[in-house]
Amino acid sequence: MDAISFKEALAEAKPSVQDLITAGLSETEASQFLLSYDVVDRMEKRTSEIPDPTLRDLFSRFDPSGVEIGVVRLLEHPKSTEFGWVLGLVESDLILIDRNSDEIVSIDHNVPGHVVWRCSKDGNSLLSALAVSAKYISGLVLEHDYDETYKQDTLTKCTDLAGGSRYSDFFRMLLILDE
Repeated sequence: MDAISFKEALAEAKPSVQDLITAGLSETEASQFLLSYDVVDRMEKRTSEIPDPTLRDLFSRFDPSGVEIGVVRLLEHPKSTEFGWVLGLVESDLILIDRNSDEIVSIDHNVPGHVVWRCSKDGNSLLSALAVSAKYISGLVLEHDYDETYKQDTLTKCTDLAGGSRYSDFFRMLLILDE
């Protein structure tokens, strides 16, 4: 999935204010929640040395810092570290492009270098799987009672989009699925 498709997918996954109010959120809470689906156009492209072309395009064209999908939050612009390019957070742990493997991983904020989650094989795969996750999580907020088949199908789809079974634990956590 490219950067523009990711922006469009999040816009499609975005519930309405009225649906959120019906689910029990106040108008203020609903408005705040909806901001987490916004990928904002930049007035001027921002250059980046980030090695992944899909993520480089995302961060140069857009400011995704408002995006919050479950416990995943994107930054305004990637930051280079000794371990890789940081592009977001899983709670307080860093999501980055690993310098050695180019894989997208989350590393422990207290133990740098320790991989907590393997997220995806590359940026294209990450955006694709996060877009599916965003739609699923919207349904949870709207109190959709997903059956087990749908839950497992969504996990399988996210895992496949991310690059395979090595990423299933991350998406199981993100989709709030039990073992």
